[in-house]
Amino acid sequence: MNSLGQKSSTVMHGADKHLINSVGDLINCYTHYFYKETAAERFVVNAEAWKSILSSVDNVNDKTNFIGGNAALIARTMSFKNITIKLAVPGGPELTKTAKKVWNKCN
Repeated sequence: MNSLGQKSSTVMHGADKHLINSVGDLINCYTHYFYKETAAERFVVNAEAWKSILSSVDNVNDKTNFIGGNAALIARTMSFKNITIKLAVPGGPELTKTAKKVWNKCN
């Protein structure tokens, strides 16, 4: 949260937001679901807030990339259980790189 310009003590339990309009909305929503130990997918409707969030993430030095989205996570789990997966959609660079690694392990 500090990299987004917010102190960790700013929000205790957060609040759910169906649409994200600001960095504050993102922090509130994230804190709300993190506190409940659950997840939620939300849409950022404000382009400037989105750019600010992406810029903050880009500046984190010790970040780790993970496959995101339920379909990708399910496919990854299935790939380790000798199930054939046919990927028929375009993927971003991280998904493509990970899919190639999984494919190479299976063949």
